[in-house]
Amino acid sequence: MVNKRRVEGELLALTDTGYVLEIGGRIAFARYSDVKEAEFDRVGPLTFKARQTPSVRVRIKMRHLSRFPYGITDTALSALLSNAGQSAPENLGAPPGAS
Repeated sequence: MVNKRRVEGELLALTDTGYVLEIGGRIAFARYSDVKEAEFDRVGPLTFKARQTPSVRVRIKMRHLSRFPYGITDTALSALLSNAGQSAPENLGAPPGAS
């Protein structure tokens, strides 16, 4: 749940500051501080405090199940953005219509 919006998509990667996701063919980014709650298929129940960076244990588990467990390179991100017709990831933390 980000800014009162429920979003569903594939976890592409985790960064130091948030999640990189593919949602309906679009690439998006959600800062940990903007995520009220998160649930990930294949990960099982993981708990962490809302709007805070998940623990190292949780991030490691999530990274292993993401498409890019070792991080997403600039080249890979550029290719995904190009395929989606985007120049930058959609900012899920921005108010609707502002990203």
